[in-house]
Amino acid sequence: MEQGGARSVRVSRGVGSSGYDVEDGGEGDDEDGLSVPNFLSLIGGATSFGVGSCWWVACCIGLPCSVLIVWRWDFVLGWMVSCGVELTLDRSSGSGFQSKKEYLFENIDMQIKLVPGNSAGTITTYYLSSQGNNHDEIHFEFLGNLSGDPYVMHTNVYSQGQGNREQQFNLWFDHTADFHTYSLLWNPQQIIIFSVDGTPVRVFENNKKLGVAYPKNQAMRIYSSSWYTDDWATRGGAMKTDWRKAPFDASFHNFNA
Repeated sequence: MEQGGARSVRVSRGVGSSGYDVEDGGEGDDEDGLSVPNFLSLIGGATSFGVGSCWWVACCIGLPCSVLIVWRWDFVLGWMVSCGVELTLDRSSGSGFQSKKEYLFENIDMQIKLVPGNSAGTITTYYLSSQGNNHDEIHFEFLGNLSGDPYVMHTNVYSQGQGNREQQFNLWFDHTADFHTYSLLWNPQQIIIFSVDGTPVRVFENNKKLGVAYPKNQAMRIYSSSWYTDDWATRGGAMKTDWRKAPFDASFHNFNA
């Protein structure tokens, strides 16, 4: 995966004294590819780390430095030079990550390119959530579909564990052809704005005076995952996941908060 002409370097759990295997998509490298120390020198200022489940080599800025893998590190690819992450789903498992930081009111952007082709039954998520039975949550979910049919963008807002504020949207572009920016603007007084490529598509107002709960007291982390539930995700469950098309990959980069 290359963005803006950047060189793609894939770091995966593998062989070698460091425990990593680095593959460079460029030309002119040694047959065995770049070693981890050489790769760190290449991108400059980076460090390798192994905090919790987070196994990759971190670039000095961008998404890989901001998140921890919380579900199946071996199903997550870190793309260092373009500072992105790819989540994989197959029949055995999905995958996911969370932000290191918690946020209480923020403007958050994430660029995502969704699973191409026949993605029926699959779900790619990007959301804010606190913990516990009375959690708050603000979320995007992208419901897969048959090849050529549009994704459904599903949104919801939870406050004190109560949701049931779903709205769904069919957007004006192919979610899988390129990266698009999905944004959440959350402030304490007035509104939560869901935006796509800078265009607001949903506004959730603070109507607490009318008895409508509004999330404003609990800090939340950012989560993303790739999973499936083909009993309802696509056309109410009429279309099932075709596992012959696996693995299903969704890509994330240019996180900003």
